[in-house]
Amino acid sequence: MYKGFLIETTSPSFVRLHAALGRELVDARRSRVSQDLRTYTGENGELNADQLVKQWFPELRADVFISHSHLDKELALGLVGWLKEKLGVTAFIDSMVWGSADELLKQIDDKYCKNKNEDTYNYSKRNLSTSHVHMMLAMAIAKMIDSCECLFLLSTPSSISAGNTINDSQTSSPWLFAEVVLSSLIRRTPLSRERQMRLKEASPSFETVAMDSASVSYSLPLAHLSRLNQEMLEKWRVSAGNVRGQSALDALYELC
Repeated sequence: MYKGFLIETTSPSFVRLHAALGRELVDARRSRVSQDLRTYTGENGELNADQLVKQWFPELRADVFISHSHLDKELALGLVGWLKEKLGVTAFIDSMVWGSADELLKQIDDKYCKNKNEDTYNYSKRNLSTSHVHMMLAMAIAKMIDSCECLFLLSTPSSISAGNTINDSQTSSPWLFAEVVLSSLIRRTPLSRERQMRLKEASPSFETVAMDSASVSYSLPLAHLSRLNQEMLEKWRVSAGNVRGQSALDALYELC
């Protein structure tokens, strides 16, 4: 990862104009996985975690990792479509893997965690299966954030409760919390020398939900994220002109 951004917009135009394209792009890249757990079971009866991760949570090539609340999925899909249509930038939406994780967990629970002769689940076995699947998911997300050039965090009332300062912001989403913390800790990958020189020549350098279960708040470390509102996103589109992909991202770095 090279840089992270806090996207401060709830513009309905993203959903109205671009969500359909975003959904089409996401569905085209969604992992097609085997529905039979026997595919991943060894001779000793144990599930092969490496094969499960490879098939259920594959690494995909993307420029931007979009982190968002599940309530903002349509907005995230709209941003996926806008990035591709306007700037040629490929985005990975994290809800692509959330759904896969829930489906995988349900299959494992149904096969391994039910009490004998009952339709109920064993509490201890369920805790263990959830730990396994969530650890697989967490590692897959970490790899995707590391491989993407940028992280975009959608900041809306559904995802972040703003405090008096940036350091007071909180979220009730454990996955959003994990993604933001990972983005603050993960290695910083420099741009190629050619792109660094181009940026240096182009601009002067300067520093710059109601819940039935337990409700938990996490403090979010946001200081490493540059803020982008709707006006800045439009400036980025205009400044990028006809350039696409990584060159379009370079235009964003010039603005920030």
